[in-house]
Amino acid sequence: MITITLDDALINEVIAVGNFNNAQEAVVMILTDYLQQHKKQPNVAELQAMPKTAGIDFDPPRLTANLFHPGLFEQLRLADEYADDDSALLFGRNKDN
Repeated sequence: MITITLDDALINEVIAVGNFNNAQEAVVMILTDYLQQHKKQPNVAELQAMPKTAGIDFDPPRLTANLFHPGLFEQLRLADEYADDDSALLFGRNKDN
């Protein structure tokens, strides 16, 4: 068994916040949760290779609407009456900054 010295105020706050009965229960539960959260999780390739997932059908819904709207880009185009100098001012860099 390992003995660890903890600040009384800290462990008392952990016991109160976590609704634990005592310091030992708090430490054991916190370490158990930590291990569960940080154990190596399988990646997508490993999950796809799992035999028990082979029978799961996955058919995502297809998009019915056209996501490309040509009119949107027409609104972004500069009007033809802009002179080249005016266009350069729109994208020019302030040399003072």
